[in-house]
Amino acid sequence: MADSLSTENNTGHASLRFIQSNLQLSKLVTSELLIEADRGKISVALVQEPYMGNISKLRQYSGCRVIQRIVLRIGPIKTVIIILNSDVDVEED
Repeated sequence: MADSLSTENNTGHASLRFIQSNLQLSKLVTSELLIEADRGKISVALVQEPYMGNISKLRQYSGCRVIQRIVLRIGPIKTVIIILNSDVDVEED
């Protein structure tokens, strides 16, 4: 997807663009978020109430990495983090 990692003046610091959205369990709004994130060169989406469908987890989209807790959870997933930039490294524990 979007390439929004950049360094300025070779300082070694990266600039990331984030978006936060409550999708209200809507499949259409989920698709719109991904389209707008690509247009806006967003690196990370912080998502509340994502659309899960009948599989109880957010489906994987091409070019995206979805981070969600599915181990030892009770009830539906309330939040996910979507990494839209393949240059972003994420460490999970």
